[in-house]
Amino acid sequence: MGGITIHYNPQIPWHSKRIEAMETGLKKLGFHVKKTNSPRRIDDDPAVLFGTSGYVNVERSQGDYLLVDRALWGDPEYVRLGWNGRNLRGDYKVPFDKAGRAAPRRKRHTPGERVILCGDYSHAPYAPEATHWKPHPAQPNWNPTGLPVAEDFSDCAKAICGSSTVAVELMLKGIPVDVKDPASMANKTLGWLAWTQWSWDEIEQGEPIRHLFDD
Repeated sequence: MGGITIHYNPQIPWHSKRIEAMETGLKKLGFHVKKTNSPRRIDDDPAVLFGTSGYVNVERSQGDYLLVDRALWGDPEYVRLGWNGRNLRGDYKVPFDKAGRAAPRRKRHTPGERVILCGDYSHAPYAPEATHWKPHPAQPNWNPTGLPVAEDFSDCAKAICGSSTVAVELMLKGIPVDVKDPASMANKTLGWLAWTQWSWDEIEQGEPIRHLFDD
């Protein structure tokens, strides 16, 4: 890896709080890191821009830049990372499957042994590999499978869902989910969203750096 320059404003609290996490993540991937408060590109290295204010000269100059923007849902523990543009103009390197949907991104998850089938409100997807059944909250006594009932998703190797929005919750927790219903919300914008938003813990570990710099 070569060099990279982080542009940040030490007078802005979240910049000074998070600069070390970004620097650590970059160094873990072998980058030589420089930091500056200059509003202009200072060399030919790729630039990392903290925030969307004050760096228009860097954005308009020749060369790549990685924009560190606030998360779409406003959580300060997450930021949006994309190349060379804001919002949908940025390149987030979202991988797509053959159907054109964003492939799921997984958080770190310690796999267990249970394969939990989630009951939708009116039906359950077919899943012969399931070992446990998780009833829908609206029908807590309904169990058409005869499988043992799972009270929660602890020790879960994988969850299987139909159209239930619990798939979204489980994906956000890093639990692998097999979504059987193509109309599920988990098959739509969530996949794209997951590849645009990253936690500062992930950044410090170098995970998004590895993904975003992979040609």
